Amino acid sequence: MLASSRNAMPLARDLSAELGCELDIVLAQELDFPGGGSSPVGAVTENGEVLWNFREGSTSIDEERLADGIVRAIEALLQRRSRYTPDQSPSDLAGCTAIVVGDGIADGSMMVEALQAARSRRPARLIAAVAAATPAALHRIRLASDDMVCLEVAESYSGVARTLGGVSPVTEERAMQILREAMEPSVTSPHRVARDAPGVFQGTA
Repeated sequence: MLASSRNAMPLARDLSAELGCELDIVLAQELDFPGGGSSPVGAVTENGEVLWNFREGSTSIDEERLADGIVRAIEALLQRRSRYTPDQSPSDLAGCTAIVVGDGIADGSMMVEALQAARSRRPARLIAAVAAATPAALHRIRLASDDMVCLEVAESYSGVARTLGGVSPVTEERAMQILREAMEPSVTSPHRVARDAPGVFQGTA
C-alpha cells in the first residue's frame, strides 16, 4: 500500500491495516527546466528513472545542466527516504500487487506521477485507489493504472474539497510518524490483496 503523497498517508494507513498490507510512500522529485522560467520537465523516481513531461525532440534543453538537475533530484530523494524510513529501503514491489492511494484529486498530475514511479518498480499489478476525483483526473489515472477504485466523483475541484470535508493538510512530520508506527511488527503481508478484492467502483457526485 503506497501513499501517493503525505496528504494521502492517513487513508493509505487505514487501507493497509484493513487489507493487511505493508505501508510505504511513493517518493518522486520534480525536475525543473534548466534555467527556470518554465514548468517542470519531469520527475525523478527513487530508482533513478526520469519520467519526462515532454516528447523527445519537442524542446531544447541544456543536457549538461539537466544531468546536474537529475543528480540533485536523486540526492534529494535519498535524503527524503532517510527521513521517512531511516532503517529501511523502499519496499520491493517486483511481482506484487501495488495499490497507490490518493486523497482528493483535481487534475491527476501528481497521482499519475506517483503511479508511474510505482510502475518503474515492476509490480505485477498496479491499482489506483482514490477518495475523490474529477472526471478529467480519473481519465488520466485510468490510463496510468491497471485498475482503479474511486469512492466519489466530483465535477470540480471545489466538489473534491467538499467531499473531503475540510480535511487538514498532513505535515511531513506527521506522515513520517504514521509510516514509522505502521512499520512496527504488526502488519505482515507485503503489498498483496485478496483475489476477490473489488476491481473498479466509481461513485457519483
